[in-house]
Amino acid sequence: MKITVYNYSIFSQDITVQIRSFERSINQLETDLITAAERCNASEYELLKLIAEFELRQGFRLWLMNSTAEWLNLKCGITVGTAQEKVRVALALLDKPKWSEAFRTGQLSYSKARAMTRVPDADEDALLDEALHRTASQVEDWCRRLRNANPAISTRDAEQAHRSRWLSCTRDAEGMVHLNADLPADVGLLVMKALEIAAQHLPHGECEHHEDADNESFCARQADALVDMAKAYLSGDGEGKRTQGDRYQVVVHVDESALQHQGGKSDLPISTVERLLCDASAVELIEDGQGQPLDVGRKYRTLPPAQRRALEARDGHCQYPGCTHTLWLEGHHVEHWARGGKTSVDASVLMCSRHHRLLHEGGFEMSQDANGSYFIRTLYGRVLTSDPSRDGCRSHPPSRDGLVQEPRALYLVR
Repeated sequence: MKITVYNYSIFSQDITVQIRSFERSINQLETDLITAAERCNASEYELLKLIAEFELRQGFRLWLMNSTAEWLNLKCGITVGTAQEKVRVALALLDKPKWSEAFRTGQLSYSKARAMTRVPDADEDALLDEALHRTASQVEDWCRRLRNANPAISTRDAEQAHRSRWLSCTRDAEGMVHLNADLPADVGLLVMKALEIAAQHLPHGECEHHEDADNESFCARQADALVDMAKAYLSGDGEGKRTQGDRYQVVVHVDESALQHQGGKSDLPISTVERLLCDASAVELIEDGQGQPLDVGRKYRTLPPAQRRALEARDGHCQYPGCTHTLWLEGHHVEHWARGGKTSVDASVLMCSRHHRLLHEGGFEMSQDANGSYFIRTLYGRVLTSDPSRDGCRSHPPSRDGLVQEPRALYLVR
């Protein structure tokens, strides 16, 4: 490598610049980079093999530690969170010989292997073929959608995402307020769609004529839209009884087979998609094997407006036992229409957003008794009805509204 040094002055300051001329061509550099990456992949695989053996043999106990991740943090300089993920991937690869072989030979990167092991029931040959012909980010997205279509796994994911939601507010020394939030995917998309619509109705400010407007105005207008939404709610414009479809539109793609719990792919956990599709607009889209649209059907409401009005007239409020909420109500199909359930007033009820989520992502079930009355079966098998005397959970004291107080861990999906 040759180095040429240039000295020049700018703004009365002496600047020294070193211009490096390399003897290796770009094509050769690319080849060397790919070869080095393959060697790194093979070395990473060997590391994971050792981690799996160390975990199986409980080597960390010799050091009186709690886990292999803690040992890796101390001895190998790997943070606990990263170490826990490496242990998970290492163990998952034990019964995936074809993935392991591709990893060992350097064809498969750790990023791809990590994503693939999040889909434990995937077809090993099919997913490996997809991974070898896609980028790491594409494999991440592909595996996420496959995992979402598995109701047993994605329901736990959706519940964990809901339990992990949070928002914090801090103020710095300059007086700026910092908002940080973690939200489930469907809720996050809802918030961003609301910000997008609110930003479109903001007046154009003088900052857009500034030379840096292209770099700054978008984020600034997002912040202005958030403030505008808060003002609208505080002024009373935020209250309403409109249906889900009237308030916003977020597009979610899901395979028909995933809705029938027969594999396929989904943009969101399938239990979340089923909740959204109880009262939403749907469009049937036929695609080829590469995901290219072949035919697009007409948009229709999964709960037609006339039936929605009939539900509001009949129910008036959330039909979860003891709940009297009259705002943010959503239509719920007792038996989901995607699996043969009827779309009718008799087969639907109004639920508030919280209890509707519990019926899909919280492990609750709604059924009809011999008299046609609806009842709720909780995650632990307890039965709740509109008549507290019939509730099969007298081991806990009733609350002031007649409902039985459930344990705090009731909604945890195990």
